[in-house]
Amino acid sequence: MDTRTRELVAAAADLGADDDPDVVDAALLALGVVGGLARGVDAGVIRLDRGRVMRARGVSDDASPGVTRRVHRSLADAIGLDVPLADLVKRVDHLAASTLIADRAIAQELEAVAVALRGANDHAGSARRAFRAAQLSSDRDDRARRMQYAGDRFWYVAQYDDAATALSEAFHLASDPAIRADAAIVLGQLNLWESGPDESLDVLLPEAESSAESDPDRAVVLLVHAANTVVASLDTKRALAIADRACELAGSGSGEMMVAAQLARALAHGLAGDAAATEPIMDPIENLARALVDMLDEIPEGEHVLNVVGIYHTISERWDSAEAY
Repeated sequence: MDTRTRELVAAAADLGADDDPDVVDAALLALGVVGGLARGVDAGVIRLDRGRVMRARGVSDDASPGVTRRVHRSLADAIGLDVPLADLVKRVDHLAASTLIADRAIAQELEAVAVALRGANDHAGSARRAFRAAQLSSDRDDRARRMQYAGDRFWYVAQYDDAATALSEAFHLASDPAIRADAAIVLGQLNLWESGPDESLDVLLPEAESSAESDPDRAVVLLVHAANTVVASLDTKRALAIADRACELAGSGSGEMMVAAQLARALAHGLAGDAAATEPIMDPIENLARALVDMLDEIPEGEHVLNVVGIYHTISERWDSAEAY
């Protein structure tokens, strides 16, 4: 076996170690290795170990970067498209490793697999593929959108450094105000934990006001997070001002965000010790909380409503009710 063929076969064994032997065989044949997998085994370059292809002991791993990329591409092509999700993951990982430059088609496949992995509850895997899809995107808006998606999934699985990296890029790249706002929501929370409330508000408040006219509902979400951030620092006067602005915008939007805005206002009033202002707000919210108790499987976001009602009862020193919520 000549040096070039030996390099291809050894690289296929390394890079296709997690692939089915038939995939490695097809990839080698496509690369021009006559005899494919069997030839590599006969030449002592690769071996089969319990159904896995492996480089034979004593065979050096010295494939050039160019050969490595060619082999990744061939393995991806050998896997194909009409396969289960686990194999599609292997395919897109090979594709991602097969290029050094932006590639729209590969980015699209990576994004599709990222979405599928999220549906399969593999949020870390979803984040990684979305992040790589963003890296391979030449279009600025596509890159921003995919970075925001990746950052959101990294945040979900508590990979905060990766979340901050992806979301910061999405925030600064995006021309779509919705992507900027969604990135800002999580960045605001990350900044709160890492640097404090002022740094959090530096992201949330300007973005809320820039979204106020075009998308008041999204602006309310940003303001609610900002109000809760200020509450955490016990600056109740500023929290009330932000919550009042959220309620104002909620009235000019679809109306769907009014409960969230009222929750922020109630929490700020409660921490300020203003029971007279809090109770009229909390009564309908508490009725909503009671209705949500048995619906959390269908509406997991309802837990936030219950938490705020529980905090309100704690502040009001109604301990039994607080514990129940």
